[in-house]
Amino acid sequence: MKLKILVLPLLLSIISCIEVRDPDQNKKLEVVETRVFAEVRPLAQPQKYAVLIKGLSGLSQVTRKSLSSAKIGKLEQVVVSNLEAEDIVEAAGVYEYSILQNGQNIQLQVEIPHDYIIEDEMNISQLVDLKQKNDQDHFHVLETNGRVYFKARSSLLTNGENILIKAQMIESEGAIIQTFLPLQKAKNLVHGRHGGHIKLESKSIRGTLEVFMRGESGGDMLVSPTAAQMRIEDMQNDGRKGGNSGFLELQIDDQSKGRVTYALEPGQGSLGVEIRYNQKRTYKPRGVDGIAGVSQMPIGFK
Repeated sequence: MKLKILVLPLLLSIISCIEVRDPDQNKKLEVVETRVFAEVRPLAQPQKYAVLIKGLSGLSQVTRKSLSSAKIGKLEQVVVSNLEAEDIVEAAGVYEYSILQNGQNIQLQVEIPHDYIIEDEMNISQLVDLKQKNDQDHFHVLETNGRVYFKARSSLLTNGENILIKAQMIESEGAIIQTFLPLQKAKNLVHGRHGGHIKLESKSIRGTLEVFMRGESGGDMLVSPTAAQMRIEDMQNDGRKGGNSGFLELQIDDQSKGRVTYALEPGQGSLGVEIRYNQKRTYKPRGVDGIAGVSQMPIGFK
């Protein structure tokens, strides 16, 4: 007799009643209740999960087979101890567990979450397609039913894009997210970009994650150019504006084991310049310096 159950992450329990019938007379002989608990728990190491199968009774044999395309068909024995089986598996896989007990063959299909790993210096373009915005609020979305894991001394650069990071858990070993690099400037004659909108959604956080909401500084003006070097439309002598810091929004249910800190650093305006004829006679006096961006207060911090 086989009972097949699909188990999705992260914690599920299944109670099933099986009717046993006489195959010749189609008569119900007995009702057997089987109680199976399957838990999927993240381990401290990224990309590793523990599958716990509980509620086993009597002498049970448990085997596991990967249904992932690269490893399909390999059957492995799982150790059973004290009516519980524990198995360590890789993230982003699908596994089938066969449990033989009391004359029943129960099959559990378990899906393991996917973890995103942030390590070293990463750009958001390495994780999401910046040509598409697949959220109604115009965010680029990085979403997983597992973890977003920031390794030690890692950083994620967003370049002022609107980014939504959505996960069951955010883990950080003291990493940072930054909208722009420190003191980053726009191109010459261009206003600085704003820091965008970063939104963090998670059921829990572990460790400390620091977010630097920076505006880009205004681009430099040409230093004392001559009128002969410039077209009339390029004769701009006012400095360029710095970008605003951008919005940081937090929606994390459980912050008992971690926290998000932030710094607001609006971009600086660039200096105005004067334009001369042949470096001697002033064509335009020194322009007004560009104004700095503004700090935009974060949302959702307690």
